[in-house]
Amino acid sequence: EIGADLAESRVAAEVQLEHSGALRYSLRTRVVVELPATDTQTRETLLREALRAFPLADQIDLSES
Repeated sequence: EIGADLAESRVAAEVQLEHSGALRYSLRTRVVVELPATDTQTRETLLREALRAFPLADQIDLSES
């Protein structure tokens, strides 16, 4: 357990699905995470763990503030 204060945290995501021919699709995702009540080390740990558990993590452009 990380024990982070997630008060006033926000996550916003943009997802773009592109079609380029019969049965050819690509997925682009941009995620913005705001964790104002956490320190840098806790924020990095939270984001790393969240991405580790997400099957499409290699297709996410992650920004943090």
